Amino acid sequence: MLQANSVALIRTSMPAAKLGKAIGLQGAAQAIGLAMGPSVGGLLIGLGGWRWVFFVNIPAGVIGLLLGWFLLPRTHVKAPAPGWTGRGSRP
Repeated sequence: MLQANSVALIRTSMPAAKLGKAIGLQGAAQAIGLAMGPSVGGLLIGLGGWRWVFFVNIPAGVIGLLLGWFLLPRTHVKAPAPGWTGRGSRP
């Protein structure tokens, strides 16, 4: 879910002047994660068994949740309802 929505989150939370840098940083972080994933997963399986591949996600998820909660700005503008034309009447 985060990978699919990351660019939208970056777009709504960054000023236009820093948008390219922010999307580039997200892409670099994603590439590093994709490159390291198999190696780190193999290391975890080798050291602690296959269950550790799942347990390592708990602290990562908690840290991500806390960072998102405190760092992402609140959205005050709501998207219009589907089919809404903004002309005073619904189709």
